[in-house]
Amino acid sequence: LSRVTIRKRSLSGLELDITTPARSYRRLAVSLPGDHQAVNTCLAVLAIQQLRHQGFSRIQEQSIRDGLRGVRKFSGLRGRIGLVMNNPRIVLDVAHNAEGTRALVSALRGLVVGKLVTVFGVMKDKNYDEMLRILGEISRLLIAVQPRTDRALASDIIVKQMHSHSLRAVDAGSVDRGLRLAMLEVRIGETILVTGSHYVAGEVLKLLNSGVET
Repeated sequence: LSRVTIRKRSLSGLELDITTPARSYRRLAVSLPGDHQAVNTCLAVLAIQQLRHQGFSRIQEQSIRDGLRGVRKFSGLRGRIGLVMNNPRIVLDVAHNAEGTRALVSALRGLVVGKLVTVFGVMKDKNYDEMLRILGEISRLLIAVQPRTDRALASDIIVKQMHSHSLRAVDAGSVDRGLRLAMLEVRIGETILVTGSHYVAGEVLKLLNSGVET
């Protein structure tokens, strides 16, 4: 059996101890935040050990450590509880179904203090009611947006659904307006969360890269 212990957690990533039937790894730095990444890391380490057993002996421990420490940079992976701005603090995640949203909220409970201002847009075919219910647990305000795709759910429907749960929400329409509104609404010490869709995440990243201003 394998065992994973989380030593440290932050928005920058994890520090882990992993023990497998073959060996132990202490203080592995992983540049992906969220406790669920601990399990993913253990599976990756086990896969590497299997490759070594099959003859790929040149994969040394230092390579494993370097790879995990730089996994975000080397893979180009973005939108996995990614801290994309510090002032105000903006966290971006591409969770686009109820299971992913539940994992996101669970992770954020251990990483972020207080409630969030959440910018949310989603596709019509998703279980958005459950996603909104989960996000409502940690959101002081939800700002509904509609990304530029025919698949997107209308933002006013998102607001109506939130209000049906007696949760605070406003309709911003476009992702651009939603991000600007979030920057105006966020209070000192709070975090802006952007989530619900790859389309929303993509538009926000483009806006931030172009130097969006409030």
